[in-house]
Amino acid sequence: IFYFKGNFFIIWLQHVFVLHGKDLHLDVEKPVVLDKKSDFFWRFNTTSYVGKISYNKEAVLFDSYEGRADAFGHNYSLVLKNVKHDDSGDYTAVVTGGKEQRPAEYKVIVQAYICVNSIHTFNLTLTSSSSDSCNLTVTCTIVELNISRTFRCDAHNCSLLEENLSTTDMFSSLIVYLQQDTVFCNHSNDVSWKNSTMVLKSQCDMKSEPLNVLHHTFFLTTDFVALNILSLPAGTAAFAYSNETSACVSFLHFGKVKPEMDAVDWCVYYM
Repeated sequence: IFYFKGNFFIIWLQHVFVLHGKDLHLDVEKPVVLDKKSDFFWRFNTTSYVGKISYNKEAVLFDSYEGRADAFGHNYSLVLKNVKHDDSGDYTAVVTGGKEQRPAEYKVIVQAYICVNSIHTFNLTLTSSSSDSCNLTVTCTIVELNISRTFRCDAHNCSLLEENLSTTDMFSSLIVYLQQDTVFCNHSNDVSWKNSTMVLKSQCDMKSEPLNVLHHTFFLTTDFVALNILSLPAGTAAFAYSNETSACVSFLHFGKVKPEMDAVDWCVYYM
């Protein structure tokens, strides 16, 4: 596909994604007419040739592709067997003669299937932990592709801190996000997808500390409420209230990440 912009022609090649180790099939959809003065070639990138087909439909493969490729004279198609990452590149069908023609052009991207071991265990560093939050630095790394992304996650979301994306695999994506109390690392390309997870709750102390109100001293009378709150655990609040019939103290304990709340009420009722 040609796109004219200013004084330049921009060529958009048809992208073909193929799984590493599989066979690649490239077709020629435009009509090809050969005579004794013309030949048909499959060219790889700019200087390497896979094979040629003559006007009598005879197909010949060049040395480096013998045994691992097939060319078909009846329809000019090409099959590359057991493709490797080195087979990624531009494949062009070329008709030579009085004027060069290009009836087919492809950009081939060979991608590996994403294995479970390709996504390494999350590297978690506890950057801070307070009574109401847990902030973690999460790094999701694909070692084989030399790509990684580092996020800072709290109880609500994850934000990108740093990324290292290899230029050799521009068509892979690495996404880290937070859903409820689980961190997800998604790695995908055009031939496969893999997900790795880590529960944030296991990295943070998200369980509410048990209330032990026997350790808190308080006095309830008809006139006032006196509290000793020095020994209250983190995340615990005490509220005093009274009316004409009773005086109460309510101990509320909030979870550090989830907005869960435990409550214990102690009351004195007037007779």
